[in-house]
Amino acid sequence: MPTEADFFGEVPTVLTVSRLAQPLQDTPGAVTVLDREWIRRSGARTLAELLRLVPGYLVSGYNGANPVAAYHAPVDELGTRNLVLIDGRSVYSSTYLGGTLHGMYVLSLEEIERIEVLRGSNSAAFGANALFGVINVITRHPQDTMGGTVSLTAGEYGIRDVYVRHGWGDAQASHRLSVAQRHDHGYRFVNDDTRLNTVKWRSDWRLSAEHDLMLAAGYADSRTGDGVPADFDNPERDVQRRSAYLLARWVFQPSIDESWQGTFSWSEERATDRFIYQRPGLQGVVIDFGNQERRLHAEIQHQFRAGQHWRWVWGVGLNEDSALSPPLFFRDSRLAQRDWRLFVNAEWALAPDWVLNAGLFTGRHSHTGSYATPRFMINHHITPDHTVRFGLASAQRAPTLFEQFADVRYFRPDGSFLTRTFVSSGQVRPERLVSREISYLGRFPALNLVWDARLYDERFDREIDSFSLGGLQRDFINGQGFRTQGLEYQLRWQPMAGTHLLWNHNLNRFRWDDPAKVGQRTPPRQFWTLGWMQELPHDWSLALWAYGRDEMAWRRANSALDADYRIDLRIARALRWGTTRAEWSLTVQSLNGDRQEFLSSRPSTFPRRAFTPCMWSSEVPRLSRRRWLAWPLAGGLLLGGPAVGWGQPARVRVWAAERTGATGEVLEHLGRLWDGGQPWEVSTDSPTPLPAGEVRLHLTLGVRPLAELAVQVQRQPTAWSVPVLAALLPEAAYVAVGRSLPVGSSAIWLDQPPERFLALIQRVMPRRRRVGVLLGPASAPLEPALDRAAAERQLVLVKARVQEEAANLFPLLRNVLSESEVLLALPDPMIYNAATLQNILIATYRQRIPMVSYAESHVRAGATFSLHTTPLQVARQVAAAVQGWWAQGQLPAPARAASGAVAVNDQVARSLGLDVPDVEALQRALAGEIR
Repeated sequence: MPTEADFFGEVPTVLTVSRLAQPLQDTPGAVTVLDREWIRRSGARTLAELLRLVPGYLVSGYNGANPVAAYHAPVDELGTRNLVLIDGRSVYSSTYLGGTLHGMYVLSLEEIERIEVLRGSNSAAFGANALFGVINVITRHPQDTMGGTVSLTAGEYGIRDVYVRHGWGDAQASHRLSVAQRHDHGYRFVNDDTRLNTVKWRSDWRLSAEHDLMLAAGYADSRTGDGVPADFDNPERDVQRRSAYLLARWVFQPSIDESWQGTFSWSEERATDRFIYQRPGLQGVVIDFGNQERRLHAEIQHQFRAGQHWRWVWGVGLNEDSALSPPLFFRDSRLAQRDWRLFVNAEWALAPDWVLNAGLFTGRHSHTGSYATPRFMINHHITPDHTVRFGLASAQRAPTLFEQFADVRYFRPDGSFLTRTFVSSGQVRPERLVSREISYLGRFPALNLVWDARLYDERFDREIDSFSLGGLQRDFINGQGFRTQGLEYQLRWQPMAGTHLLWNHNLNRFRWDDPAKVGQRTPPRQFWTLGWMQELPHDWSLALWAYGRDEMAWRRANSALDADYRIDLRIARALRWGTTRAEWSLTVQSLNGDRQEFLSSRPSTFPRRAFTPCMWSSEVPRLSRRRWLAWPLAGGLLLGGPAVGWGQPARVRVWAAERTGATGEVLEHLGRLWDGGQPWEVSTDSPTPLPAGEVRLHLTLGVRPLAELAVQVQRQPTAWSVPVLAALLPEAAYVAVGRSLPVGSSAIWLDQPPERFLALIQRVMPRRRRVGVLLGPASAPLEPALDRAAAERQLVLVKARVQEEAANLFPLLRNVLSESEVLLALPDPMIYNAATLQNILIATYRQRIPMVSYAESHVRAGATFSLHTTPLQVARQVAAAVQGWWAQGQLPAPARAASGAVAVNDQVARSLGLDVPDVEALQRALAGEIR
């Protein structure tokens, strides 16, 4: 049964794996996507904590200020073998210990749109350091953050967080400025207080129909505690880091088949970490790890389609890492290493149910020489909902500047030479990983279940490690490596509306090649995550998370951790005043008590702690970046017309599925339309009967509230004498659940009338007479009306019926496209869903057949036109119906949308040889023709 999500939901694609926008079933690897809702409900304060929701990731931290996230094995406590991208900018550090810890830590979670995590190596797309995976963070577009947001958090162990954001602009240029502060006392018994301040700015410009420009900048200042009590070699002290970055990205897209992208980024960090040695006999020796590092990155990439079955992306780039640190390198000049890069990735649809992805990243490093990292992955779509992947990939990590050039010398207080510690010979070669995998992605629509599994065999060698040269001196060498084999999988299940369940599980077998390392840095045999997110009555919500693992060792065997588990709880209440949204929440981490972290050999305890975030937001709806138009409502209520006046004491009870998304926009518009004392109340609870004197009309927004109300009516028919107006739902959903509603009830559907679709097709493509249509269970009832409208307009319908099992979808689609000049998509989740839509769009484009759809998001994904209903139009039609009910004592008959909006994908239209219609002319034509 279709829902409002079929009309307003976005088409899921990812960019992380091959640099090509691909649906999950076509990606060359297993990908986990965390969206804003999951991020918010996780209760996490840092990016590393969020990775507990990703299968295969071990999360801890050698103190509270330095969180650790390692994939499969605890051999990457500094994050040197994971690539972390924020809007395409790498946050990798190549100086001293290196890694991604600080770059991950300064990120504000409030600005994240989604996180794409490729589980497995991806050097074929992004080069060195993408050894164990890629964590790609996509921040929110400024147009999605118009208005203001304030978030305050206070809690135990010094938690004091502040986040303030303001967004402004229009559809052509939009901007965001944010400031944030984070403070806490970290673990117990450890000197790891954190004080972090950040400022970030981002601006996006739509320069023309083909050109986009994004600019971003940021600054972070952190002071963190480090060191161990009563340890001469690592005493308690404060470490300061100041970092800044600039990012520019230009996109030129002359057609839907081709795009060019240029990226330039600059980042710099200065670290101050200095103390006076206090060991007897060596007092006064200065220990200094301070450094200044800089990273420059420039890249240009070209994406294009070659023929019907091939998509390519290639590019060239230059990376330069440099550092200045006399204490670490014993030189006053800046050290630098450069990496010239060339990459190419291809997607070949070799058959309707087979996709081959191949990639190669090659380059020349200024110190380690030439390299190449290929990848091959073949995907077989058993059905549109079930995909199996088979793949082989290689990856590498280049040595850091410290691993290549370290020269650490110490001097007595009188200036005389004392000793050297790290003395790098510069002979280390890149680390290497070869990965084999079989993975599976399955969707079970009837159960609202998604199953994602990966069977892996990873061989890592040439590990860079330090080696004693005698005395205190150490050099870096390439050692042996390890082999890890296992199975990781994730189940996401929505058994009912408002309930989400998550189960991650990893089974792991790990073996060092060097017998001397057995017992060191050993992963758990299994580890897991269990999550339950539940919407509760009266706008409350609950999230319960459990994380568990077997015995493991982050470092040596004598500091191994026993098997353990942790439980986190989050309770929240959503509030709303007009256009202002707010949320209060309480998060309790480690609800089951304090737990030992990272090492058992010293006190390092993560405490049970509670904190309370409070958020206020006055963000306004996103401004469309597509060309669109709307025409007046039939019956005389114009878009932009006067607000609906009331002046009567009767109340309307609104039962809403949620207060966000399209439902939230409808509520906002109704709030502006309904003046005169606010005679309405909104609830996201399950509908319950109310005395007739308290409520005169029930209004449901969305499928879930109507379905729940219908069940209540069946159970207690005498308690429901007040009529119901159902809105923001498809016609098929109303027909399925709305039969038992009280007398006098009605509905306003999201569906556009079939004749309106055909009128649009004739206006924008007058020479195309053959219209293809796929009809499934939800869209089949529209067939008679479609036949009549086609006959009136002298159009020929090329129809095919998709049975209850959609396995024959693509053979039927090919048959329809072979005889059609345009494809008309009607709302039917069996045909058009997350698993099928991208492949349908690709098939139509290869046949050069324009697609006209019912959802604006489909145009953003590649459809040529859409005729859709906007939240504003829903609100105005609802307001008109309620006004008529109050004046005449009855609701209008159930009806489809009285007005509509058109979206045009200019690039697709031009690529198909279509004239892009003039918006004003098309508006006048449709307004005059459709009444």
